[in-house]
Amino acid sequence: MTGDEFKAGLKAIGWKQSDFARKVDTHKNTVARWVANGPPTWAAEYLGVLLGLKDLNERFLAVPPRRDSANEQ
Repeated sequence: MTGDEFKAGLKAIGWKQSDFARKVDTHKNTVARWVANGPPTWAAEYLGVLLGLKDLNERFLAVPPRRDSANEQ
């Protein structure tokens, strides 16, 4: 994952670099270096999990279920 991809991923989940730093218990300057140079593998994987959870939420929870009019009584 490149630094630009990492930054875009943070934006996609609505987090700032400082939010990510707080969650993984590291200094915000460290996360800024990751944005500039690319994150370590574990940070990219962690962000990937967060993006996956965001996708699942949007697909299954954020959209109210549609009622099938044929089954309504």
